[in-house]
Amino acid sequence: METRLYVGMWTSHLRNLRRGVEANSLLGIAYRGFYGATFINSFGDRAIAAGVQRTLTPANPDSSPWAALGYRAGFVTGYDERFIAIAGRTPVLPFVQLVGMIQHQRLGVEVAYSGVVASIMLSSRL
Repeated sequence: METRLYVGMWTSHLRNLRRGVEANSLLGIAYRGFYGATFINSFGDRAIAAGVQRTLTPANPDSSPWAALGYRAGFVTGYDERFIAIAGRTPVLPFVQLVGMIQHQRLGVEVAYSGVVASIMLSSRL
């Protein structure tokens, strides 16, 4: 597993596409199969996410360009019932994201899908 620094994220809520694409000021890191990040969610609140991050397809980060598919699974804080009803009753939500990545040299772009949200993230291999 390689170490990655995440420096930007844009999201779209699939339940309300009229909101458009929103910048989320992401800052995060992936290290040895785990990740942690903080961002401003679509409601303007600080959110923190952490969990595991795995690649499902073989990828050779030493070749350029390369592509991979994987997933993230973990927990996120910072949401309330405006996002989903259960978030009004618990401060921590579980989530799973499917992730596709394309990398050229050190720079990467990831597209993630988690059921109600699609995201694009920028990253750099450290």
